[in-house]
Amino acid sequence: ALCGLGARARRRCGPHLRILMYHGILHAVRGPAAFGDLFISADAFTRHMRHLARAFRVVSLTEVLETFERGRELPERAVLITFDDGYRNTISVALPILRALRFPATVFVVSDMAGRTEVFWYDALRMLLPTCVAQRRLVELGCGISIDGRVMKDPAHTFFSLIQRVMDLRPEHHVMLIQRLMGLCREH
Repeated sequence: ALCGLGARARRRCGPHLRILMYHGILHAVRGPAAFGDLFISADAFTRHMRHLARAFRVVSLTEVLETFERGRELPERAVLITFDDGYRNTISVALPILRALRFPATVFVVSDMAGRTEVFWYDALRMLLPTCVAQRRLVELGCGISIDGRVMKDPAHTFFSLIQRVMDLRPEHHVMLIQRLMGLCREH
């Protein structure tokens, strides 16, 4: 018979799949990596994984697919760990933590970026902001969007604001601005 908090948690969580999505795990999240919410520290990731080990059942994508194909239910408190974008730190920082706990994970790699040294546009923006501040420089990206390092007080806040403005652009303007941003990134 189920009783108490543990029983309520089991009933609430049940056989539903939870998917945790990470992007990047760094030894220390500081500087431009701290802009936005893509990266967490290895210490925080380790705490997350230890919590999963105590309270959940980590499953592989293969296990999930096989379970669905056979028409069965997932184990109670099933969790799938995923990583988006395929940052190198998934292998260098996250993998040893996952291996220590024998946790499977799925990495979704942007196939067009595999083997290339080019960065994602939002990472280019993340790196350009402190450069503009250090050089007290105004950079026009186009479409009425600029980075003004002469007056910028909070690069992290500016990063969020610029990301939203870029995402709100019409597709043809979005592509044009990203090409300009990537060109600026290659220059520096």
